Amino acid sequence: MAILKDDTSYTHVIAIDFGTGASGYGIAPMLVESGQKPRIEVFNPCDDLDDQKTPTAILFDDEGNFLAFGTHALQRYAEILDDEETALLFQCYKMHLLHMDENAVSIDGRELPLMKVISESLKYIADKAVEKLTEQIGKVINSKIRWVVTVPALWGEDHKQFMRKSAMNAGIVDCLNSPNLLLSLEPEGASIQCREDSEENIKNSLEKDKIVMVLD
Repeated sequence: MAILKDDTSYTHVIAIDFGTGASGYGIAPMLVESGQKPRIEVFNPCDDLDDQKTPTAILFDDEGNFLAFGTHALQRYAEILDDEETALLFQCYKMHLLHMDENAVSIDGRELPLMKVISESLKYIADKAVEKLTEQIGKVINSKIRWVVTVPALWGEDHKQFMRKSAMNAGIVDCLNSPNLLLSLEPEGASIQCREDSEENIKNSLEKDKIVMVLD
């Protein structure tokens, strides 16, 4: 378990929503005026204009080198097929982690290590997030970023440790127990945000031990 640093030591939060079908990221400043809420901006890592997320798809060449992610991967793969060439396109590969499979299977049946496929996915999204934050504020100090990666509530400690190692391999953090990385359970994150966005009377009714239902 990571030991979390005091939140005041961070300037921004970058949250990665790595989903089975689609993925995206959000950026929020940690330092806000007293009584104000942080402004959360949500982005599509492929800059698609019609959606806040991009399909969770990743493309490698036949030697296992990363080529593209998201809609760019799907478009590039279609071009490769038109040229009667081959490449490895992976979709729905997050499901392999549920079963702790060693390899992910491409749509043409070939395999690559699941750790490599997920690490490259996180790296792409994280790099895009840092690029966006750099556009907004100029210089970005990595140690001042609190990274959040969403994980399903049904995942066990082995799954979470896999994601921590993937984040380390992606260059997001420099060690497994880095305090800069927080894994957030998807339903907990959703319920907290719903409460924060609610009207005051609804927010006040959500007291401790209150039972709520979260539908995704």
